[in-house]
Amino acid sequence: MAHETKGTNLELVERELSRLLNYAYAGFLALLIFHFVESDLAEKFRRDLGWELVVLACIVIGAGIYRAHRSAIIPIHHLFACYLFWVWDERRLWRARKPERTKGAESVSPTRWFGSLGVEKYRRILAYNTLRHDAVFLTLEEQKRLDLMHAEFGLVVMAAEACIFGAAYAGYKLFRFHSLAWWVPLVWLVVGIVVFAASYPAPMQEHAIECLRWRTREKEGDEVEVEKDGKKIKTKIKNPVTTTLKKYGLLAEQSPSNPANPAP
Repeated sequence: MAHETKGTNLELVERELSRLLNYAYAGFLALLIFHFVESDLAEKFRRDLGWELVVLACIVIGAGIYRAHRSAIIPIHHLFACYLFWVWDERRLWRARKPERTKGAESVSPTRWFGSLGVEKYRRILAYNTLRHDAVFLTLEEQKRLDLMHAEFGLVVMAAEACIFGAAYAGYKLFRFHSLAWWVPLVWLVVGIVVFAASYPAPMQEHAIECLRWRTREKEGDEVEVEKDGKKIKTKIKNPVTTTLKKYGLLAEQSPSNPANPAP
């Protein structure tokens, strides 16, 4: 019992520490941008508050920035990733005359693959998040692993946001007060765009891996242990992905007269 309590406390500490680091990172980026674009004011802020309150301010301000980032920016980032997957499936960038179309059922894009299962277009990201956090479909350990990995991917996006915000504020100071060199906003903007572009390869690869695993599970089924008559027996769950999506009502109604539309 004591061992279980200790394990639970350790998991709680790890989760809260990860959250604290995310908040502190967001606050640190805000303070860093503030220092570069308003160095005199930032120095006065640090001198008046002292380093203890500055650290606390970083965490408190960072918490708000991080939640706004997760709520507003990450969905936009995901939508653009869906478009990049679509471009990859279409091959239209380098085969414009004769595009090589990949069927939704064979795509490594989770959203296009969900479309082949019958999930409506505007509910596919919801379907992905539902699978990611369903206790039956994924173990708690796997959920935590994926949450941590995706949170780390988001830190790169947050760095790009900070650079672009710095470019906007530096541009405002340049045109309003002429207090900066002309190239300062441009440098911030270029760095922001480069970092934003760099935020895509790793998460897209991870999404592709997840899609391949889920496609395999959907095809082969899941083997689970159930208790029957006091004995544990192994049984197979067929189509675990569609079973989970049906549980939440995320599959379009299928009938002979109204079949589910395949992915575009």
